[in-house]
Amino acid sequence: MSYRDQIRKLTETHRVLDEEVKRLESINADPMRITELKRRKLIFKDELAKLHKLEWEESTQRTGYDDDR
Repeated sequence: MSYRDQIRKLTETHRVLDEEVKRLESINADPMRITELKRRKLIFKDELAKLHKLEWEESTQRTGYDDDR
């Protein structure tokens, strides 16, 4: 699976979690459940950042971009 595909999948999962957190907060649901979902969102956010970096590094290598020039 390409970086772009992985990013799309994780972005969608992060969005779904975000919607669920908002829904649970609006009904004053169990704070522990909300905290767990927020923790999972952070994990996905960190993974997204890593994938974006890897995708960028791969694209700069393909184009021959060199920071040392």
